[in-house]
Amino acid sequence: DYAVLLLSGASGSAPPAVQRFKAGPQWRDHAFDLSGFAGADLTRLRAIAIVALGPPGEFELLIDDVELQ
Repeated sequence: DYAVLLLSGASGSAPPAVQRFKAGPQWRDHAFDLSGFAGADLTRLRAIAIVALGPPGEFELLIDDVELQ
């Protein structure tokens, strides 16, 4: 499992807004509506992160053609 994190707000102490997703062995499109990130201050977006969830260890996640619309 993976997640997209939005870090927003005036200070760096606010917890990120999160949307989880699953990635499989085949290429597939994923779309995340910014309004679906509960608690995010979209007027003060500071960073977007894509992270792996679960136990520490090696993993591979290939990302291509990222768009912000």
